[in-house]
Amino acid sequence: MPATRRLSIANRRLLLALRGQANTDGRTGLTNSRTFDEALEKMLANRADREPLAVLMLDLDHFKEFNDRYGHPAGDEALRAFAHLLRSSIREQDMAARYAGRSSRSIFPARPRARRPRWPSESASAPNQQSFRWRPD
Repeated sequence: MPATRRLSIANRRLLLALRGQANTDGRTGLTNSRTFDEALEKMLANRADREPLAVLMLDLDHFKEFNDRYGHPAGDEALRAFAHLLRSSIREQDMAARYAGRSSRSIFPARPRARRPRWPSESASAPNQQSFRWRPD
């Protein structure tokens, strides 16, 4: 393979990696708020008239107190655990993002009523049932 072709492939891989980093919250691995806002604008602009679209905002209660008591590494781990719980609770076409600090947002495009979760009652109670243990290294 010619050197210019190898360089082109390497540059493409680097561009994709940088794009992923620019669109992702480094602490949680969730989509960042800028990318979320752009996706929401596109979904709103492209959806059919009266096609349902849900946006859910979640907030971790008492997060500041947790951070103050156990430290930022524990707080970061709690955010990652919550992000994992959120990602495992949504469909592939849904989007979860870290909004700011302790808040997250999710977009849920339309789906048949029979296959919708009972948001927020079923899924929003999942974090309350989740236990979290912090073990510093």
